[in-house]
Amino acid sequence: MSIFTRKPVFDWFELEVLYRMTQSLGDTDREVLLDQISRFNKVHRDPPDHGMKHVESYFYWKSWGRVRRDYPKKFSTGKLEASLGWIQIKDDDVRIRVDFFLIEDVLFSIKFTSAQEIFRPRSSKYEVEHVQVLLS
Repeated sequence: MSIFTRKPVFDWFELEVLYRMTQSLGDTDREVLLDQISRFNKVHRDPPDHGMKHVESYFYWKSWGRVRRDYPKKFSTGKLEASLGWIQIKDDDVRIRVDFFLIEDVLFSIKFTSAQEIFRPRSSKYEVEHVQVLLS
């Protein structure tokens, strides 16, 4: 939830895939991700334009108009950029790949890719085909 508006930061599908990813992580990484998620209070979403094969949601922790980078809990990749993992979703004949990206060991974005240009399931009755965690 945003601390200023009390509106949820994440949409329903972002929450679903974040939950799936947290359930696939080890205890330490799960704790890190949950802590970071609890701090996000700003999101920027790419608008889906015709012909695009992916859209991305970017998450921020802002305080007094500035982006904060001093997260108390971070992943331990030690890399500037890294992939946390990905999830493959199937909704009828539509497949959506959801990639999770880290910047400086903090979740920065979720990328939704679909050849059919459908980036959210049309119903809540979708199937999770595969979850792959890339952190070791």
